[in-house]
Amino acid sequence: MQVIPAIDIMNGRSVRLLKGVETAIKDYCDPMEAASRWAQQGADIIHVVDLDAALGRGSNRDLVSRIVKDAAIEVQVGGGIRSLSDASKLLESGASRVILGSLAFREPETIEELLSRFGEDRVVVSLDHSSGMVRISGWRTDAGISVGEAFDQFRGLGVSRFLVTCIDKDGTMDSPDVDTVRGLATSARIISAGGIGGVDDIRKLRDAGVEAAVVGKALYEGRITLEQAMEAAQI
Repeated sequence: MQVIPAIDIMNGRSVRLLKGVETAIKDYCDPMEAASRWAQQGADIIHVVDLDAALGRGSNRDLVSRIVKDAAIEVQVGGGIRSLSDASKLLESGASRVILGSLAFREPETIEELLSRFGEDRVVVSLDHSSGMVRISGWRTDAGISVGEAFDQFRGLGVSRFLVTCIDKDGTMDSPDVDTVRGLATSARIISAGGIGGVDDIRKLRDAGVEAAVVGKALYEGRITLEQAMEAAQI
């Protein structure tokens, strides 16, 4: 299993939220510094999300582009990608993958176009959920569909990789939603996010069969090192 350090960007800084709540924000460092640190510590890929763009309150696109250009490792990018043009530009400029949430649900034909042009390895559909129901638009809007239903629909369009984030767990470090991802990992490549607080959580996700785990707050708070997380993912 792969471990993917997270860099969530708001107002030009690498931050962490709690369950997506804007007022529960903690500022950690410069995003470029974080990208360099995770690369030096052995990460193969980093997870970069433009929170301002996701929330419709601005953009850090220039900074994201700098990270994609300068990082010595692969970068998957999400947050506020609202059009086919946005996604295409990111992929053409060097992003290894784009992560699509709201756009995927509002314009599923865009997903088909991206799959056709760039291939299934570079397109990730985000299933952000609370109590099993998908939420979009920066987690503020109920999409009116369950994780399982959405998964089946996008699998039918040819999507093979999903980012599954349990909003109720995000930033809590009190264990990931293993049951949900275990059920999906048998028929697609699953990247799990939300709730990871230590090596035991990494092992649980590894045993559940997920392809990768996004780790954020636990790394920034020193609850786990990247080396420890990567080791637990392989044992």
